[in-house]
Amino acid sequence: MLGKPVQEKQLRSFLDIALPRMERDHRRYFRHKVDLPIELLCQTGETIAGKIMNVSESVLPLTPFGPASVEGVVTVRFGLPSVNPQIVRAKADVVWNDAFAMGLRFLQSDTDRSSFEAWLDSLEAQEQFQGGQLRPA
Repeated sequence: MLGKPVQEKQLRSFLDIALPRMERDHRRYFRHKVDLPIELLCQTGETIAGKIMNVSESVLPLTPFGPASVEGVVTVRFGLPSVNPQIVRAKADVVWNDAFAMGLRFLQSDTDRSSFEAWLDSLEAQEQFQGGQLRPA
């Protein structure tokens, strides 16, 4: 805890600890608006097409094309738009599902995680460059 008067050395040591944690939480909870097609492969073998509404490091809200009563673990597949596009294939848990949308939480990915993280970095850079407001979860 900081006490008055605040000393620069003490403040720097607190910030050295706090800033990495804040950046990590920022990546985990802030959403970047996107409009990308996605496929879900259910445990029943059914494939459902949809659209990703926004994305964060661990959560993926999406709108299915048509009614979809999905539960449990699914396999997701979607492309990362870039100069060198990559396909993300990952296991995800359906954490909520209603008549209009659903939310998935990533469990594990078959794709190199650094590609996904680099894509999130590029989304954040674009948003900051354009002067957009980041939206909390």
